[in-house]
Amino acid sequence: MITHAAPRLRLAGPGPGRPRDRGSASIEFAITATAVMAIIFTAIQASTYFWARSIAHAAAAEAADAQRAYNAPAGAGVAEANAFTASTGDGLTDTTVTVTTDGQQVQATVTGKCLSVLPGFCNAFKVSATVHGTVERVTAP
Repeated sequence: MITHAAPRLRLAGPGPGRPRDRGSASIEFAITATAVMAIIFTAIQASTYFWARSIAHAAAAEAADAQRAYNAPAGAGVAEANAFTASTGDGLTDTTVTVTTDGQQVQATVTGKCLSVLPGFCNAFKVSATVHGTVERVTAP
């Protein structure tokens, strides 16, 4: 009777004739960390854009409300919007307020830039909001 020895199992890992993977964890971490940081900064940039858009909309609403009031003086809406944007800090910068009225309708538009986390983002995507309203006036019954 002839007996044969069981074949030996080879263990994975470094050894003669086997490739080494020293340092691969560092490279994997560098690639993954870069991608994660890019995602985080993009999310922060998106949140600053939507925050600025919210400020612009609220300022336009304040301007329209101030200008549509009964016997409101010319420029009341612009002054109100500028005061509102000044009170909100740096969330919306380089603002321009435009209020137009035809005696029956008021339109207030606020434009500006958001805070920039990613270079060039705020120059490419301007923030703008427009609000319409009816001028308060006395009408015949």
